[in-house]
Amino acid sequence: HEADTSVLVVAKTKQPRKIVACLDHDRVSQHSLEIINQMVTLYQADLEIVGVSTGDKLPEEMDRKISQILKYYTASGIQALIRMVPAESLVKFAAQASRENLVALWMGKQSLLSRIFSRSSMDGLLDTSDYSVLILR
Repeated sequence: HEADTSVLVVAKTKQPRKIVACLDHDRVSQHSLEIINQMVTLYQADLEIVGVSTGDKLPEEMDRKISQILKYYTASGIQALIRMVPAESLVKFAAQASRENLVALWMGKQSLLSRIFSRSSMDGLLDTSDYSVLILR
């Protein structure tokens, strides 16, 4: 919870077929994108990028950021699926996704995700995950 750097919490030794990356697109760091790239390459996994929406429509700035992230992965030879999840459903979505995939969460100091995932919801995710969870800073 208090780590200043990215942390991989290894829950099981299963090899994921997909990396589900929940990103705060306004603030995600290049370093975090590279770590996700390395995990996709290491596991030869598919990539799903999850954007967190806080309203009915996608803000223009978020749309631009998602496009930039998608271009970064495409340039690296990684095809990615994009999915939008409402902020109020993210904890439940991540818990479900972690039963079949490695889940990566960008939890920077000012990240929307760090406000969504309370300490208890993060503990619950780590306790019930069948795969590893990657906390990115």
